[in-house]
Amino acid sequence: MLPDKIESYLGIVPIVEHHEEDGMVYISIKVERSPELIFLDGKIFGKSGSTTRELKGHDLRARSLKRGEEPWTEGTTSRISMSELNNGIYLDFIRKARSINMLSEDDEQSSIEEIFDKLNLSVEGNPKLGAVLLFHPEQQKFTPGTFVQIGMFRGSDILYQDMVGGPLFSMPDKIIDILFTKYMIAPISFEGIYRRESHPYPMPSIREAVLNLIMHSDYGDKVSMQIKVHADRIEMWNSGSPPENWTLETLLNSHRSIPGNPTIATVFHRAGMVEKFGRGIRTIIDGYEGRETRRPEFSFSISEFCVTFFNDSNIDDDSIVDFSIPNTCKNPLGMKDNEFAVYQLISESRFTTSSEAATLLGVSSRTVDRILSSLQTKGVIERSGSKKSGEWRIKHRDLR
Repeated sequence: MLPDKIESYLGIVPIVEHHEEDGMVYISIKVERSPELIFLDGKIFGKSGSTTRELKGHDLRARSLKRGEEPWTEGTTSRISMSELNNGIYLDFIRKARSINMLSEDDEQSSIEEIFDKLNLSVEGNPKLGAVLLFHPEQQKFTPGTFVQIGMFRGSDILYQDMVGGPLFSMPDKIIDILFTKYMIAPISFEGIYRRESHPYPMPSIREAVLNLIMHSDYGDKVSMQIKVHADRIEMWNSGSPPENWTLETLLNSHRSIPGNPTIATVFHRAGMVEKFGRGIRTIIDGYEGRETRRPEFSFSISEFCVTFFNDSNIDDDSIVDFSIPNTCKNPLGMKDNEFAVYQLISESRFTTSSEAATLLGVSSRTVDRILSSLQTKGVIERSGSKKSGEWRIKHRDLR
């Protein structure tokens, strides 16, 4: 009776067994993993972590992919001719692949049609969508999910941001360059006469994470990838997640390579940018060897993946000052940005205590005290009255 009801509701045939133990009578129901999605009253349910919930939108799409549906990038298009992809980006790929012997000398003389056929980047003369995203100069026409949003955050507030687009093959270098030149502060030290910059994050780990971000994102989901930079950490998010039934333990241990986008992974591998043996996570972790900081953390749900890197340089939060404060006075004294932000607040009489200034700027009271002390030493400001009831005033003396 019970198996019949389950089959009529869900379309599956479970194994129902009767048991007696210690005077107790109970039944067990065993259900094999179904290769298809299971409906109940027109809804689809699935496991997300330790809970079972209805699957909708992004989660439903992601579960379908995990059940064997082909990634969007493996489809083909007849809208794009091979000649449109035979450009400088494609030629750069050929040069890189040849330099590490991932393509032969004969391949270098082959047509793009022959190379695409050899590397399984096309089907019956039509390029795969993954190849279009890799080499076409305007791949955003096919999906908005190819953009990478990079933003600097303080709490939930965004201070500034960049949108990185263009052919996927050239995107990793662009992202790395922006991250390490605009979004990271590298403390400077000297060894003799030589200047040394120590970045708060290991380049190999960040580079590998960026490549994984691009290779494994679900571009058919039409959601852009995101990199969120905070004072103490960097978070990289993308649609898509590891195969069904994989756990965090599976991911961190040795595992086989299952790229989210085989076409994109093939090109990156042939160009020598990544290995093809499921070592991406291990490479990210190995970059932290010898560093006395928290190791990267990984998390994922049905439809998204995140890797978090932690800052190991203990940079003070005065390195990120909110420049959105209205610029009501000029900076004639050549002050540093953090000094000028405090100078503005004093000129407008907007605070009486360090904690008030810290709240306005989103930094610590200790940081404000240090800036006030520096400005006072340089003769830019002065204290009027007692420490408890006095106030800071502008002294207007040149910093030079």
